[in-house]
Amino acid sequence: MKHNNILIICCFQSWGITIGATVLQNQLRIHLPQSYLATLPPVGVELTYAIIPQLGSLSEPLKGEVRAAFADSLKVLWEVMIGVAGVGFLSALMMKELPLQKVTDEDWGLREDVTERKETA
Repeated sequence: MKHNNILIICCFQSWGITIGATVLQNQLRIHLPQSYLATLPPVGVELTYAIIPQLGSLSEPLKGEVRAAFADSLKVLWEVMIGVAGVGFLSALMMKELPLQKVTDEDWGLREDVTERKETA
């Protein structure tokens, strides 16, 4: 059961990373100045990783535009992720409630060692 939970968590984390990176990449392509986009590597390269190292060396009007593009892109990313979280919340509301057990089995999870069984036999 524990391994299934880890698998589910990893699956949903990878979806969150994939959706987030896609939204950020697409929004940066929309909001960045076209003159600056022409200086970046071709399509297929993650814009975020290409821009961040260059950000400190940009001249001031362009630096402000790139920062504004990042801010606008992150705003859209937050809106998308809030929508995804809202869908998850609504799906949790529709889940069937199961009653919890009120009795504890004190022997649950205890195992006898095979050598102990052989010694007692």
